[in-house]
Amino acid sequence: MRQAVILAGGKGTRLATILRGRPKPLVEIGGRPLLEIQLELLRRFQFGKVLLLVNYRAQEIEEFCRSKNNFGLDIDFLDDGVPRGTAGALHHAMDRLADRFLVLYGDTLLEVDLERFWAHHEGRTGARMTLLVHPNDHPEDSDLVEIDEFGWVKKVHPYPHPPGACWPNLVNAALYVMEREALEAVHFEGDPVDVAKHLLPSLILEGAKIGGYRSPEFIKDAGTPARLLKVERALASGLVGRMSLVAPQPAVFLDRDGTLIEDLGHATGEPDLHLFEGVGAGIERLNEAGYRTVVVTNQPGIAKGILKISEVEKVHSRMEWLLAREGAYVDRIYFCPHHPERGFEGEIPELKVKCDCRKPGAGLLLKAQQDLNIDLRASWFIGDSTADLGAAKVAGAASIIVETGKRGLDGLFDFDPDFSARDFSDAVQLMLDIYPRIREIARPAMEMASGASIFLGGASRSGKSTLAGVIARESRLGGRRAHIFSLDRWLQDGDERGSGVVERFRVDEILEALCGVLGKQDGGVIEIPAYDRLRRRRGTGRRVVEVFFDDLLIVEGVIAIEVARRMKRLGQTINLRTAESGRKTRIRREYLRRGADSDEIRQVLEVRDTEELEFLDRVGALASIQLSLDPAYQPMEVPERKS
Repeated sequence: MRQAVILAGGKGTRLATILRGRPKPLVEIGGRPLLEIQLELLRRFQFGKVLLLVNYRAQEIEEFCRSKNNFGLDIDFLDDGVPRGTAGALHHAMDRLADRFLVLYGDTLLEVDLERFWAHHEGRTGARMTLLVHPNDHPEDSDLVEIDEFGWVKKVHPYPHPPGACWPNLVNAALYVMEREALEAVHFEGDPVDVAKHLLPSLILEGAKIGGYRSPEFIKDAGTPARLLKVERALASGLVGRMSLVAPQPAVFLDRDGTLIEDLGHATGEPDLHLFEGVGAGIERLNEAGYRTVVVTNQPGIAKGILKISEVEKVHSRMEWLLAREGAYVDRIYFCPHHPERGFEGEIPELKVKCDCRKPGAGLLLKAQQDLNIDLRASWFIGDSTADLGAAKVAGAASIIVETGKRGLDGLFDFDPDFSARDFSDAVQLMLDIYPRIREIARPAMEMASGASIFLGGASRSGKSTLAGVIARESRLGGRRAHIFSLDRWLQDGDERGSGVVERFRVDEILEALCGVLGKQDGGVIEIPAYDRLRRRRGTGRRVVEVFFDDLLIVEGVIAIEVARRMKRLGQTINLRTAESGRKTRIRREYLRRGADSDEIRQVLEVRDTEELEFLDRVGALASIQLSLDPAYQPMEVPERKS
């Protein structure tokens, strides 16, 4: 039978006004004593034996447990007698300890998959102790843990840290699996002996194997009024449960260069590294919403011999500290050190390989999925390059391209974004605020999605691709495959376009491609042509998409309703309307992003006014459903920063 030890001897001086004489483990969170919450967690994970190390008002704690029939557990109590510190108290109880046991603190609210934690320790041959470690939003006043590439603790950096210190944001969460023999290093001679400050450094110094178990799960102490209030809010909001590794959770994958920070190229740039404006606040919102936050970045400079792994890690440590200053943290950072091409002076031969982890491969995302129990289908990827879009596509996550960094215009890979945003801050607002609004507006479209296809028409920059992205993502969340076909892929080359709206497109090719799969019992394949928006010309490649008979096809474009009319599918059409002022602003921004000058933009707007709007007034009226996404973008309250 597994044993757990709860260090419950503290007096709770800092909570005195709230406790009003009660012992600290009985402080209430969400209307229940914290000790009760802890004991029920232990019972759920089959820790049948519990040793409570008590001191202040020990009798009251014992009476509380007995009044609840010890929660169905075999509970024993041991009074420390005198203050001994955490390690001293454990050493004092050695004759009551199992060979292996779990240790938690009596002032900590946690929701941790203890089965997973215990199994991790058991799988680490020779481990005397395993610490649960995680990032937090205040590493500057926390004890920080350094872990090597194999998951063993190298060093503990106790608070306070020297000026200029910048270690990885990895904090000892004060939850341990421990072998009893680890306590042989404790020597209690009257002064309190602490696990973190004394036992851990002593074990590391003697070369003992100490494991570091990285987890994004909720574990926070409630030992002060301010911290108690925070954990109460987290519990009430459901955040505590959402962070558990027991069930798959959504993540937000984050590209590094060009998305969170300026593109460093192959330079380390650590001293001059700066976050883009709004990145800290955006990640803080994702933390509070319960998303796993995972940075995935290609670092080919390592394979080329230009960068050392230690230099990359310094950049990441610096970035984590900058995020922490703004109250934010990321759960994991993964990087690919490989590069497939040879011929660089000083290159590392063993790293010059084709791999699955280099974006647009999804290897890093799949590694994160395994480590953090991520629901990829419900996850997002925010990035600035077509490689980011490809990684999201392969993994099945929704992608958001930002207009910083490469702006999605690098042309290296043929992938389209599901959504677009001006910068990281806007991307987070799209996810958390705008997307839910669009989902409500789109309910009629969702009902239409029960059929084989949807045709989304409307003026340029009216929100067609955004609505298509929402419908497709909701369909996938419901277990149905969905494909978006942008008719812009079939645009004529710029110098071959006719004078009308329809004449801009290779309509015959569109009809042939769609008729090849729609209504076919066995489905089929569609070849999607490449199109270079910057040069307004067809690309050379084609992407083949396999469509099954029960998949949803979402066809979006200015002429989508006209295409549906020719295919006799007007019953499956949606016309999207939008205010002209906002639409023109978005067109200007789009063409500025492509590098157009003011004269080119003016000409584009004139053509759209004379040709497109008249055409859409006529054809758009044929659609089954008329929608506007404008209400989703109405001014909304800026979320308050947490205190």
